[in-house]
Amino acid sequence: MDNSTPSSSLPPKSTQARGGLFPATQWSAISQARGHGDEQMKEGLRRLAIQYWRPLYLYLRKRGDGDADAADAVQGFFEFILSSGVMEHVDRDGGKFRSYLLASLERWRSRRRVHESAQKRGGNVTHVPLDELETMRETMDQQDANISPEVAYDRQWAMEMVARAVAGLKEGYVQRGREQWFVLLASALPGGGSLRPYTQLASELACTEGAVKKAVFDLRTAFAARLREEIRATVRTNEDAEEELRHLISVMSDL
Repeated sequence: MDNSTPSSSLPPKSTQARGGLFPATQWSAISQARGHGDEQMKEGLRRLAIQYWRPLYLYLRKRGDGDADAADAVQGFFEFILSSGVMEHVDRDGGKFRSYLLASLERWRSRRRVHESAQKRGGNVTHVPLDELETMRETMDQQDANISPEVAYDRQWAMEMVARAVAGLKEGYVQRGREQWFVLLASALPGGGSLRPYTQLASELACTEGAVKKAVFDLRTAFAARLREEIRATVRTNEDAEEELRHLISVMSDL
C-alpha cells in the first residue's frame, strides 16, 4: 500500500513575474496581438471571450436585453477592446478589474447607442464560436429573478474565478501524474458536492486514511492559494485582493 503523502503531488507555486497592474492575466497578450494580423487578433478575442463572456452576458440579460442582443453586445464590446487600445491605459485607471470592465461595458454601450442608427455592425466583425451559449441560457433561466444585474455579474465573476482556480489546480495534478487523486478528492472543493468517506477513498487510492486527510487539507490549501492568485491578478494591492475575496465570497454565500 502506498503510504506516501500526496503533498508531493501539489502543483508548484507560480514563478511567473508579477510586475504591472494586471500581471498573469491575458490583457498584455491581447494588447500585443493588436496590429499583428487577423489570426492573432482572432485568438486574442477568443481568449478574452472565454474568460469574461459569462459575467457580462448575464449582466446584460438581467438588465433586460434579449438573448441575441446581449450576445451581440458582449461580442461587440470584446471587439472594441481588442481594436481600440483601451487596455493600454488600464494602469492609470487602477482599481478592481471587475469594476473596471463593467464600467467600460456601460461606457461602450452608451457610445454605441449614439452611433448605431448611423452604422450597423457586421461588415468587419470576427465572431467567436461560443459553444457554451446554450449553457449560459440555462444559467440565466436559473438565476434568482430578484437579484440585481450587478449582483448577477459579481456572482458569475466569482464562479469564473473559482472555476479557473480549480482548472489550474487540476492541470498541476495531471502534470505530476496524480490526476486520480484530484478526481477523487475534488469534491472537497467549493461546489464539488459531498466528499466520500475517507475509508473508501483510501482503498481506491491505495493509501492510509491519514494520507487521504492530508491530501484533502493540501488540496484545499492549494485551492485557496490559487484562488487568491487569480484575484490578485485583477487588483492593485494585496489588501485589495483580500477585500475582493471577501466580496466575492459574500455574493456567492446565498447560492
